[in-house]
Amino acid sequence: MGKVHADLLSVIGFDFSILARAEQVAKELPELHGHKSAALTTSPNKIKRDQIFSLLKLKVDEIRACGRYVFRNNSERLKGYRSVYLKQKNDRVARSKKMINRDFDSK
Repeated sequence: MGKVHADLLSVIGFDFSILARAEQVAKELPELHGHKSAALTTSPNKIKRDQIFSLLKLKVDEIRACGRYVFRNNSERLKGYRSVYLKQKNDRVARSKKMINRDFDSK
């Protein structure tokens, strides 16, 4: 874009070395980003961390599922086996359905 409008930039005294440096950096940037991304995704530490997280998540989900079944009649104990995230998500969905029904009924 700077090269296309070189005549306008020369009128204001623009330093074209800045434009050349920006072009050089723009060419180098994708290559540098690719090296960094490849290093991050293939890091042995990251792979191990992801595997451990996945295993832990599966075990926690299994414990919660069993706890919900075992303590289904004990509301005090059941609280610890419910997912706060899923409860909030379900509450949001229920609220939005109520609002849709309320708006539909008012018409």
